[in-house]
Amino acid sequence: MRFVTIGAYGFTPTSFVRALRGQHVDTFADLRHRRGVRGRDYAFLNHRRLEALLTKAGIRYVHLDQLAPPADILAIQLSADKTIGESPRTRHALAPAYVKAYKRDVLDRYDIREFSGQVGAEANVIALFCVETDPAACHRSLVARRLTNQRVVNLQP
Repeated sequence: MRFVTIGAYGFTPTSFVRALRGQHVDTFADLRHRRGVRGRDYAFLNHRRLEALLTKAGIRYVHLDQLAPPADILAIQLSADKTIGESPRTRHALAPAYVKAYKRDVLDRYDIREFSGQVGAEANVIALFCVETDPAACHRSLVARRLTNQRVVNLQP
């Protein structure tokens, strides 16, 4: 398996699919609890539209909400963002307290051996998706590091 990560902001439906196809992604893993993105420019990433777009592109969609950060851990990051005047769209790094809590309460409790079964044996190139543009500012980078020690391509708009 090979991994790439991708966020929402800055893409159009066409550029989003082009980025995925450019890396030969065959499986798309949505790591969000709430599978929506605010704003009409990103309506294509709301789960029903996203699934239809990916199906049309020949990319399988899987929802791995057990890897999404729960509300109490999200609150840690939002508090840190507020303290330094950032938002999820402008953030470039995760707060250390968030990383510690996410690893302890989500990644350490997730059985990585189940991942292959969840994405399917046919998965070769998997895109890990959440909203933030910068992968270092998103839990998908933590998931990628836990899943592989190989280089992960981070798709940018």
